[in-house]
Amino acid sequence: MSNQTVVTIPTTQTVTTCGDTVTPTSHIVSFNPSSIDSTTGSSSLIFTENGVSIKTFGNTTDTSGTMLYFVNDSNYVGLGIDNGDTHYTSSDSFIQFDLNDLIQKLVPGTVPTLVVESSSGNYQIYGSTSQGSLGVQLMSGSTVSQSSPWPIAVSGVTQTFPVPSFETTPYQFISIIGDSVVSFLNFTSYDDNSGVAQPVCESSGSCPPDPPAQPDLPALDPTYVEVGLEVAPVINLTVDKPKINLVNYAAGVPKKRCCVVVKKRCCDKC
Repeated sequence: MSNQTVVTIPTTQTVTTCGDTVTPTSHIVSFNPSSIDSTTGSSSLIFTENGVSIKTFGNTTDTSGTMLYFVNDSNYVGLGIDNGDTHYTSSDSFIQFDLNDLIQKLVPGTVPTLVVESSSGNYQIYGSTSQGSLGVQLMSGSTVSQSSPWPIAVSGVTQTFPVPSFETTPYQFISIIGDSVVSFLNFTSYDDNSGVAQPVCESSGSCPPDPPAQPDLPALDPTYVEVGLEVAPVINLTVDKPKINLVNYAAGVPKKRCCVVVKKRCCDKC
């Protein structure tokens, strides 16, 4: 594929691709995929679904980080905060989602939905351009179906709603604070033949041209090189054993002379 960018025409939503076929495909991100009840041991996690990465952060209202918690109790299943007895988000702790990658790959004209579990409905949704900051309040939770400020479908404690701000200019960071657990995120992306979501740009322009082909280079014949080496002569030196004349004066005139010392013995042949 020469270019991974999907080009869409906003007026008709006609899709032209750059070298590959793409298909609008719905996906579900589970924030407790193994349905366990345990601390995550981290204040940040990344959930990936078909090439879309959703970063999550645990935060407190005093701007400090706090660990996230996989909740699976008698009430909720999803992602919460590792503080308190219930591990739910509270009035002073919240879960923040970095949706930048989703914004780049979301099918234009569609809006992702969040699934939140809350028996009280006492939670709020905020939008921000900065990590760790709550930002602007976008909506409040509810235990009954409502159309204002934002439509929410309620089934028991489970509440599903479109993510606020995505119908116009989406916030990169969406936060949920209050008595709740976040279970799922639903979205639609343009997936290629391998099932991987592709980036989208709302433009009627054409795909950039492929880079020019490189010219074929002629085959190279092997080249042989003669190398002359000058070798220095080797000189062998032989050193004879030294001749030592010994004279024994202990008895006056020496009776025998030692001309050559051989292994500590005297040889009288000079």
